[in-house]
Amino acid sequence: MNLQTMTAAQIKSAERTLSGGTWAITSMAITFSLFTVTPLVERVTPDGWKWSAIGLSLLVDVALVIVIRMDAAVSRLGAHVKGWPAVLRWLTGMASVLLNIGDSALKGDLVGVAVHAVAPLVLVAVSEAGPKYRQAITDALDRIERERAAERERERAELREREDRERAEREHEKEAARQERELNYRAYRVRREQ
Repeated sequence: MNLQTMTAAQIKSAERTLSGGTWAITSMAITFSLFTVTPLVERVTPDGWKWSAIGLSLLVDVALVIVIRMDAAVSRLGAHVKGWPAVLRWLTGMASVLLNIGDSALKGDLVGVAVHAVAPLVLVAVSEAGPKYRQAITDALDRIERERAAERERERAELREREDRERAEREHEKEAARQERELNYRAYRVRREQ
């Protein structure tokens, strides 16, 4: 089944799945980042300020959440934004990747780099794919609505045509009845005169 053959309800269900999945991935990636990034930032933060280490991870992830949310809203409106929104999406995505792999990279742990890159890279991919999916969904819903409007217009045109035909038939029958009455009246007058 593709978007061209799906019903509006199926398309809306797919959009709910996309939205729910995006937020589940986002929540998991933020949680993972908090546990991965905070220890790294604590090590490079001056004594007395270590409590603030959690802030950098949250800052990056909240910015990415804003981007994902705004991309979703803009996509639903059928619009496309370029420029700074794309820069912000990539900046926050890459910052999340770098912060998550930073501790493993500093230790020379390539397996750790790969493992810690997964969550932010998936989140970046979702943030890039989501608007395109939503745009495809919006386009499909618009297509379905246009088809329904065209079908309603065809039905109205057929109804008007049927009503016009029935009206013409009634008028024709009335005219035929009038002509018959007129003929009968003439015949009656001729008989009466005779």
